[in-house]
Amino acid sequence: MKIQRRKIGVAGSLQNQMMGNNATEPKVGEHATILMYSDRYPYEVIAASDGKCTIRAMETNFIGQCYGDERYDYRSNPNGEVLELEWMPKTNRWCTVSTKVEVIRSKAKAMYKEHGWGWSDHLPDGVVRPDDSTPFRQYNLVKGWTKEYRYINPVSVIFGVCEKYVDPHF
Repeated sequence: MKIQRRKIGVAGSLQNQMMGNNATEPKVGEHATILMYSDRYPYEVIAASDGKCTIRAMETNFIGQCYGDERYDYRSNPNGEVLELEWMPKTNRWCTVSTKVEVIRSKAKAMYKEHGWGWSDHLPDGVVRPDDSTPFRQYNLVKGWTKEYRYINPVSVIFGVCEKYVDPHF
């Protein structure tokens, strides 16, 4: 059984912190709610296997009468944001896992010591992607210079619940 553990009293609404401690399991076709600091966002489970699941954001339409009346109509949205979640038994949390190719950290530190802030301009040919149209540099995988790093971001989620709530105090 997967039981999420979340420290109570750290940050966010007490209700979201309490809802974050649960043992719900993802089931295809059911709903899920991502719990943020004080807000909640509805998703639907579109794939689930042992320790992994895929959820997709649902479309919501406000049907309340006034500010603070948090009633919504929920519909499936095939174009909604998709999140791949993975269970991490070490932390007892659902997480999003992403990878990014970066300069090996020890190399980057040595290059910074040698060249200062412009260190990335002194990388060998082939490390930086030539079609670098983004504001952040993207790198090719080059042995000895770059490495694919894995980033794990915890997500507080409750399965079987479909709820949107936007805290009116913020």
